[in-house]
Amino acid sequence: MTRIPAHLLLLASALVALGATASFAQPDAAGCQDHPLVTRMDHMRITTCKTVDFDKVVFKTGKATQETVEGKRFEARYQVTTGAQVPAKLAILRNHQAAITAIGGTVAYEDERYTTLHVTKGDKDVWVQVDTAWGGGYMLVIVEKQAMVQEVAA
Repeated sequence: MTRIPAHLLLLASALVALGATASFAQPDAAGCQDHPLVTRMDHMRITTCKTVDFDKVVFKTGKATQETVEGKRFEARYQVTTGAQVPAKLAILRNHQAAITAIGGTVAYEDERYTTLHVTKGDKDVWVQVDTAWGGGYMLVIVEKQAMVQEVAA
């Protein structure tokens, strides 16, 4: 029977341990980061993101009502990291609702898939939509309400 040297056993154990934690440390997509208003759920990474200086988003505010908001739009898709447990949709919604209401915001709408949140932070009027219909994650759309910068003259 062949004996494995102790230092090789120790190295193998360390690699296994590093491999177990490395699955939770998957990087975000290039150039992506969280919006400064909210952090992300544990064990999530950004797989796609987009920021548009001026755009329009329609936010649900009730079963048959909506609010059209124009301004700077931030969008990010969060996906659970390999090996982590996917949070329940309700947990994703409630976490975001609690974070926004803790800073003085309100829940404008909620159903089993979405929540629309509204907060005035400093001098910014901000609308947030959390969409949980993304298997293993969620989509976050944030619009900082602002007027368009006029570039064309007549």
